[in-house]
Amino acid sequence: MEKKYTLRDIAQLANVSFKTVSRVINNETGVRKETKEKVLRVLKETNYTMNYYAKGLSQNKTFQILVVSDIDRDNYPVQRTSIIINNIIKEANNEKYKVVLVNNLDELESNYMGVLEKGYYDGMIVLNSPRNNALLEEVEKLGVPVIVSGKNDKFTYVGTDHETGAYLAANYLFKSGMSDIHLLLDNPNWPTHDEKIKGFHKAFLDNHIPFEPNRIITDLSNSTDVFQYVEKHFKNDTLPNGLIISSDFSALGAIKAINKYQIPCPDKVSVIGFGNMPICTEVFPELTSVEQDFERIGQILVQKLVKKLAGEQTTSYKIKTELVVRKSTL
Repeated sequence: MEKKYTLRDIAQLANVSFKTVSRVINNETGVRKETKEKVLRVLKETNYTMNYYAKGLSQNKTFQILVVSDIDRDNYPVQRTSIIINNIIKEANNEKYKVVLVNNLDELESNYMGVLEKGYYDGMIVLNSPRNNALLEEVEKLGVPVIVSGKNDKFTYVGTDHETGAYLAANYLFKSGMSDIHLLLDNPNWPTHDEKIKGFHKAFLDNHIPFEPNRIITDLSNSTDVFQYVEKHFKNDTLPNGLIISSDFSALGAIKAINKYQIPCPDKVSVIGFGNMPICTEVFPELTSVEQDFERIGQILVQKLVKKLAGEQTTSYKIKTELVVRKSTL
């Protein structure tokens, strides 16, 4: 098999620096004629083939992007986050970019700030960044554009219209005759939850129903927490007749409690999740859910970053939602 030479191999064979080889390939000035001829001779003798990295040198690009995942904090990593990442990779390949995946922001800070500073990556995508993250500001100061998923006040973002989604869910329950509706969230500091709260509150106003802050329950971070919430309120005979839950997977806790205690659903309690993941049709009763198009989120994240890398103006983008009604609601 014919050996594939790298730019560093070329530099070693020509007895010049890596930077000199890149200058020759880029046809830059400042290289002596005899040195340039020597490098070109080695390139020809080795039958050197330009790769993405070499091509990128001539355009001041590496054609690599860094994607910071939240997969290690996601309770169900094979679902939402993986769908987004898979579609980031597909869209990046279409744009001739390679993707390097980082597990979380801690790993980014520990292991990647140096290589970002050296220009090894053209841009960065961060999934579900916490609000106003100072580390991401440092990244942009290094000249590396950042796009985030979810919601963020300081960076261009791509995400779901959570405000409309929560409004659609609450309004549907009100129109179905429910009056005691609660919104169950995990970490209230995530900016997308602010959007859910706005939409939830607006539905109360539009339906002329008094709103009380205790209708919003926070820090229910997984399905176990939601199961315990439903179990407690069922035993105390204080269970609301409508539950809107921040994710489909957390909503599985409500479905589990409904089945364990044989709570009539949707007659006694209606349940709505967020995401519209495939699991919604694999449970009983099938789960009504707010649609989140995770495939499109992945695609648009890359498209926005590519535009930013081309020097174009970019704006944040919210994907419209719709309510997919199933048997967990009337």
